[in-house]
Amino acid sequence: MDGGMFQQQLKKNYRNTRKRGNNIKIINMKIIAQSFKMKGDLDDDYTLYENGEILHEYDRHRYPGGYNLKRTLNIEQIDNEIKMRLFNAASDENKALVQEILGL
Repeated sequence: MDGGMFQQQLKKNYRNTRKRGNNIKIINMKIIAQSFKMKGDLDDDYTLYENGEILHEYDRHRYPGGYNLKRTLNIEQIDNEIKMRLFNAASDENKALVQEILGL
Protein backbone atom coordinates (compact mmCIF):
# COMPACT_ATOMS: atom_id res chain seq x y z
CA MET A 1 0.00 0.00 0.00
CA ASP A 2 1.49 3.35 -0.97
CA GLY A 3 1.59 6.38 1.35
CA GLY A 4 -1.49 8.05 -0.15
CA MET A 5 -3.63 4.95 0.17
CA PHE A 6 -2.40 4.42 3.72
CA GLN A 7 -3.37 7.98 4.71
CA GLN A 8 -6.82 7.52 3.14
CA GLN A 9 -7.32 4.30 5.11
CA LEU A 10 -6.26 6.04 8.35
CA LYS A 11 -8.77 8.84 7.72
CA LYS A 12 -11.51 6.31 6.95
CA ASN A 13 -10.73 4.35 10.13
CA TYR A 14 -10.73 7.57 12.16
CA ARG A 15 -14.10 8.64 10.72
CA ASN A 16 -15.57 5.20 11.38
CA THR A 17 -14.29 5.23 14.95
CA ARG A 18 -15.76 8.67 15.58
CA LYS A 19 -19.11 7.62 14.11
CA ARG A 20 -19.32 4.67 16.48
CA GLY A 21 -18.65 6.95 19.43
CA ASN A 22 -15.93 4.74 20.92
CA ASN A 23 -13.28 6.22 23.15
CA ILE A 24 -10.60 4.99 20.73
CA LYS A 25 -8.30 7.28 18.84
CA ILE A 26 -5.70 6.39 16.27
CA ILE A 27 -2.33 6.36 17.92
CA ASN A 28 0.68 7.13 15.72
CA MET A 29 3.21 6.08 18.32
CA LYS A 30 5.80 3.35 18.53
CA ILE A 31 4.60 0.12 20.12
CA ILE A 32 6.99 -0.91 22.89
CA ALA A 33 5.14 -3.96 24.27
CA GLN A 34 2.24 -6.18 23.27
CA SER A 35 0.67 -8.90 25.38
CA PHE A 36 -1.77 -11.33 23.78
CA LYS A 37 -3.88 -13.59 25.99
CA MET A 38 -7.03 -15.62 25.68
CA LYS A 39 -9.62 -16.16 28.40
CA GLY A 40 -11.18 -19.33 27.05
CA ASP A 41 -12.00 -18.28 23.50
CA LEU A 42 -12.17 -14.55 24.32
CA ASP A 43 -9.34 -12.12 23.49
CA ASP A 44 -7.69 -10.03 26.21
CA ASP A 45 -4.84 -8.13 24.50
CA TYR A 46 -2.89 -5.08 25.65
CA THR A 47 -0.57 -2.82 23.62
CA LEU A 48 1.71 -0.28 25.34
CA TYR A 49 2.82 2.76 23.31
CA GLU A 50 5.88 4.91 23.94
CA ASN A 51 3.72 7.78 25.26
CA GLY A 52 2.31 5.54 28.03
CA GLU A 53 -1.11 4.97 26.47
CA ILE A 54 -2.42 1.42 26.50
CA LEU A 55 -4.83 -0.06 23.96
CA HIS A 56 -6.98 -2.87 25.37
CA GLU A 57 -8.53 -5.07 22.69
CA TYR A 58 -10.89 -7.66 24.12
CA ASP A 59 -14.01 -9.74 23.77
CA ARG A 60 -16.63 -9.39 26.50
CA HIS A 61 -18.78 -12.39 25.53
CA ARG A 62 -19.60 -14.65 22.58
CA TYR A 63 -22.90 -13.02 21.73
CA PRO A 64 -23.44 -10.28 19.12
CA GLY A 65 -21.83 -7.02 20.19
CA GLY A 66 -19.39 -8.71 22.56
CA TYR A 67 -16.47 -9.24 20.18
CA ASN A 68 -13.62 -6.96 19.05
CA LEU A 69 -14.07 -4.26 21.67
CA LYS A 70 -11.38 -1.61 22.20
CA ARG A 71 -10.60 1.04 24.76
CA THR A 72 -7.67 3.32 25.50
CA LEU A 73 -6.33 3.22 29.06
CA ASN A 74 -3.66 4.98 31.07
CA ILE A 75 -1.20 3.44 33.53
CA GLU A 76 -3.42 4.10 36.58
CA GLN A 77 -6.25 2.06 35.05
CA ILE A 78 -4.37 -1.24 34.84
CA ASP A 79 -3.41 -3.56 37.67
CA ASN A 80 -0.02 -5.09 38.42
CA GLU A 81 -0.86 -8.34 36.63
CA ILE A 82 -1.34 -6.46 33.33
CA LYS A 83 1.80 -4.40 33.95
CA MET A 84 3.80 -7.60 34.43
CA ARG A 85 2.28 -9.11 31.27
CA LEU A 86 3.44 -6.07 29.30
CA PHE A 87 6.88 -6.09 30.93
CA ASN A 88 7.38 -9.81 30.22
CA ALA A 89 6.20 -9.35 26.62
CA ALA A 90 8.59 -6.46 25.92
CA SER A 91 11.74 -7.08 23.88
CA ASP A 92 15.06 -6.94 25.72
CA GLU A 93 15.81 -3.54 24.18
CA ASN A 94 12.51 -2.10 25.49
CA LYS A 95 12.38 -3.70 28.97
CA ALA A 96 13.97 -0.73 30.78
CA LEU A 97 11.62 1.75 29.06
CA VAL A 98 8.57 -0.41 29.82
CA GLN A 99 9.67 -0.74 33.43
CA GLU A 100 10.06 3.05 33.72
CA ILE A 101 6.72 3.85 32.04
CA LEU A 102 4.79 1.32 34.11
CA GLY A 103 6.49 2.27 37.36
CA LEU A 104 7.73 -1.25 38.13
